[in-house]
Amino acid sequence: MGFFIKFFFYYILINKLIFFFFFLTIILGILFTFIQFLEYTNSNFSIRENSFGSRFFVTTGFHGLHVLIGSIYILYCSYLIFFKKINYLNNLSIEFSI
Repeated sequence: MGFFIKFFFYYILINKLIFFFFFLTIILGILFTFIQFLEYTNSNFSIRENSFGSRFFVTTGFHGLHVLIGSIYILYCSYLIFFKKINYLNNLSIEFSI
Protein backbone atom coordinates (compact mmCIF):
# COMPACT_ATOMS: atom_id res chain seq x y z
CA MET A 1 0.00 0.00 0.00
CA GLY A 2 2.78 2.41 0.82
CA PHE A 3 4.31 1.86 -2.61
CA PHE A 4 1.19 3.09 -4.42
CA ILE A 5 0.51 6.04 -2.12
CA LYS A 6 4.11 7.16 -2.63
CA PHE A 7 3.55 7.18 -6.40
CA PHE A 8 0.42 9.25 -5.90
CA PHE A 9 2.35 11.72 -3.74
CA TYR A 10 5.02 12.00 -6.44
CA TYR A 11 2.36 12.86 -9.05
CA ILE A 12 0.92 15.50 -6.71
CA LEU A 13 4.35 17.11 -6.45
CA ILE A 14 4.63 17.41 -10.23
CA ASN A 15 1.07 18.85 -10.34
CA LYS A 16 -0.66 15.88 -11.95
CA LEU A 17 -3.47 14.21 -10.08
CA ILE A 18 -3.55 10.58 -11.14
CA PHE A 19 -6.08 8.90 -8.87
CA PHE A 20 -5.27 5.34 -9.96
CA PHE A 21 -2.56 4.88 -7.33
CA PHE A 22 -4.67 6.58 -4.68
CA PHE A 23 -7.73 4.41 -5.21
CA LEU A 24 -5.57 1.30 -5.54
CA THR A 25 -4.16 2.06 -2.09
CA ILE A 26 -7.66 2.44 -0.63
CA ILE A 27 -8.85 -0.79 -2.28
CA LEU A 28 -5.83 -2.72 -0.98
CA GLY A 29 -6.47 -1.43 2.55
CA ILE A 30 -10.12 -2.47 2.45
CA LEU A 31 -9.19 -5.84 0.94
CA PHE A 32 -6.61 -6.47 3.66
CA THR A 33 -9.12 -5.57 6.38
CA PHE A 34 -11.71 -7.94 4.88
CA ILE A 35 -9.20 -10.81 4.59
CA GLN A 36 -8.08 -10.16 8.17
CA PHE A 37 -11.72 -10.39 9.30
CA LEU A 38 -12.15 -13.70 7.46
CA GLU A 39 -8.94 -15.03 9.00
CA TYR A 40 -10.11 -14.12 12.51
CA THR A 41 -13.56 -15.65 12.11
CA ASN A 42 -12.32 -18.90 10.52
CA SER A 43 -9.28 -19.61 12.69
CA ASN A 44 -9.13 -22.93 14.56
CA PHE A 45 -7.54 -21.42 17.67
CA SER A 46 -8.34 -18.58 20.01
CA ILE A 47 -6.39 -15.96 21.90
CA ARG A 48 -6.79 -17.96 25.15
CA GLU A 49 -5.52 -21.35 23.97
CA ASN A 50 -1.75 -20.96 23.87
CA SER A 51 1.03 -18.47 23.36
CA PHE A 52 0.84 -18.78 19.57
CA GLY A 53 -2.81 -17.75 19.55
CA SER A 54 -2.21 -14.76 21.78
CA ARG A 55 0.83 -13.60 19.77
CA PHE A 56 -1.00 -14.13 16.49
CA PHE A 57 -4.08 -12.15 17.45
CA VAL A 58 -2.14 -9.34 19.11
CA THR A 59 0.36 -8.78 16.30
CA THR A 60 -2.08 -9.16 13.43
CA GLY A 61 -4.66 -7.15 15.37
CA PHE A 62 -2.30 -4.21 15.80
CA HIS A 63 -1.31 -4.40 12.14
CA GLY A 64 -4.96 -4.57 11.10
CA LEU A 65 -5.74 -1.56 13.28
CA HIS A 66 -2.82 0.30 11.68
CA VAL A 67 -4.12 -0.48 8.19
CA LEU A 68 -7.70 0.45 9.12
CA ILE A 69 -6.68 3.82 10.59
CA GLY A 70 -4.46 4.49 7.57
CA SER A 71 -7.28 3.65 5.16
CA ILE A 72 -9.66 5.98 6.99
CA TYR A 73 -7.08 8.77 6.90
CA ILE A 74 -6.46 8.23 3.19
CA LEU A 75 -10.23 8.38 2.59
CA TYR A 76 -10.25 11.68 4.47
CA CYS A 77 -7.44 12.92 2.22
CA SER A 78 -9.50 11.93 -0.82
CA TYR A 79 -12.30 14.12 0.55
CA LEU A 80 -9.82 17.01 0.83
CA ILE A 81 -8.57 16.43 -2.71
CA PHE A 82 -12.10 16.28 -4.09
CA PHE A 83 -12.95 19.66 -2.57
CA LYS A 84 -9.63 21.18 -3.78
CA LYS A 85 -8.09 21.66 -0.35
CA ILE A 86 -4.97 19.69 -1.32
CA ASN A 87 -2.85 20.51 -4.34
CA TYR A 88 0.78 20.35 -5.34
CA LEU A 89 1.64 23.27 -3.04
CA ASN A 90 -0.43 22.21 -0.03
CA ASN A 91 0.09 18.46 0.38
CA LEU A 92 1.18 17.89 3.96
CA SER A 93 -1.84 15.69 4.76
CA ILE A 94 -0.89 13.24 2.01
CA GLU A 95 2.69 13.21 3.25
CA PHE A 96 1.50 12.41 6.78
CA SER A 97 -0.48 9.45 5.43
CA ILE A 98 2.69 7.94 4.01
